[in-house]
Formats: sequence, C-alpha cells, structure tokens
Amino acid sequence: LALSIRSPHPPIPTDARLVGMKSAVVVALLGLLASPIAATLLRGAQPIYTSRENNDDQFGASAQDGKEMRAPGYRNAWDDCGGVGASATERMRSIASRIKGWAKPLPFVRHAAQDCQGGNPKTVYPGPEIPAAARAGLEKAAATLAKYPAATK
Repeated sequence: LALSIRSPHPPIPTDARLVGMKSAVVVALLGLLASPIAATLLRGAQPIYTSRENNDDQFGASAQDGKEMRAPGYRNAWDDCGGVGASATERMRSIASRIKGWAKPLPFVRHAAQDCQGGNPKTVYPGPEIPAAARAGLEKAAATLAKYPAATK
C-alpha cells in the first residue's frame, strides 16, 4: 500500500517560483553589499574637532631633569580621542614619558627664570627635586648643629 502525501495548497507555478528565488538572491546580495558599508559608517574615523585640542602648553619639564621633553605635536595611540579626557592627564603623559625616556611632564608654572635668555621656555623652575634637596640639607644641618653645637665665646 503506497501512501502519497498531498499538499493542501495548490501547486505553485514555475514562473512564480523562479521570481521568488531571484528576489531572494537579490536580497542576499544587497545584504552582503550593505554590511561593509554599515561597518565603515559604524567604525567611522577620528572625531572632527573644530577647536584646537592640543594641551602641550599645560605641561613643562624640570630644569634639573636633563632629559628631552616630549616632541611638539607628538601623538600616542591614547591621544586618538583628540588629546582630551583621560589621555590629557598628567598620568598618561608620565607613562608615555617613561616608555619613551623623556623628561617627566610637570604642570607648567610661570617663573621669572623663564624670562632669561636661552633655555627652553617650557622649563619648570625650580624642579620638584630642589625643595626636597633643600629640605634634606636643612635637616642635616640641624642634626649636625645638635650633635656638634657651635662654640660660644
């Protein structure tokens, strides 16, 4: 006994079947073409800034450091957001300076010594080493005077 299964729907004409298959192929091709375009739009490019986003003027280097400063206009991978936000912090600049062997960036503070001829105008006077050395010297002098008091007449 042979069983035959019949569809309750009427048979589809072959022309309609071909049109459906062709339209499915066209839709698939359009989807394949649209995905790289959409990915390009999503990925985008660098943000477009109309203002100057360079904060190099906010940083200097110690006069006693002896190392070169960060080159003007130098960009790191973390500066890709335009040098604003986290990449503009002194911490990120310190990390880059340690990696590249540059002078440690210090917040720029104006000083009269910068008006002298020669030198780099972005040098910070005095460097953070100077007050620490002066404090250590004064402590040693006080300890020495306490140990060996000055002769009195």
